[in-house]
Amino acid sequence: AIVGTGYIADCHARGIASTEGVALAAVCDPNLAVANAFAAQWNVPAFSSLEDMLAKQPLDAVHVLTPPDSHHEIAR
Repeated sequence: AIVGTGYIADCHARGIASTEGVALAAVCDPNLAVANAFAAQWNVPAFSSLEDMLAKQPLDAVHVLTPPDSHHEIAR
């Protein structure tokens, strides 16, 4: 999954899509309109809450693509 659907998220989504055996499963952004628009491009569900995404979507890994000062809190 991807948390934070800003500029760099598209680069990560393309990298995920080009990696054999890996698929983007969901995206999360507090701005649900932005998350929905990004998710529509990749045909995955969108969430505005990390907790909601983690509860509803089985995931093996999460790319934290938010501003650097928020990485620690989100990863915890």
